Amino acid sequence: MLDVRSQRLYDIGNAKGAIHVPYVKEKKRFVDGKMEIDSTPNEQWLDQVKQKIPNKEQKLIVVDLDGRTNAIDCLETLFEEGYENIVGLKGGFKTWFRTFDNKLRRRVFGEYAENYSSYDRLGSGDSGGIHASGAGFANQDRLSGDFWDNF
Repeated sequence: MLDVRSQRLYDIGNAKGAIHVPYVKEKKRFVDGKMEIDSTPNEQWLDQVKQKIPNKEQKLIVVDLDGRTNAIDCLETLFEEGYENIVGLKGGFKTWFRTFDNKLRRRVFGEYAENYSSYDRLGSGDSGGIHASGAGFANQDRLSGDFWDNF
């Protein structure tokens, strides 16, 4: 897992074993007694990633705060650099932390049940944005019935 959140957000909480390379640098300042955070791009980001992950065939899950903030830019940059086994985690670290604890055990709340279907009302499949059934991707989202069995 490649965590691209800022150092401030990474320090609040992180996934065990994640490689951290912040995509932006943040600096706090106070204006009229109110804290503001200035973000600037980490100009050395790609070089730092290449140093920590030299194998461009390594499988990577790219995680930012919400799956949109910087993950898409990071994925595009990594792909252009030749990294091919890369995916972004739907929902980012917020979803990861809501789904797994720091020992990588799935959190269970109330009457929680896994959803392996892609046909739920939100169209989101299982709750973590990744397939957790162990059945393998070849068997995920397979439709049964005479129509599909003929292919």
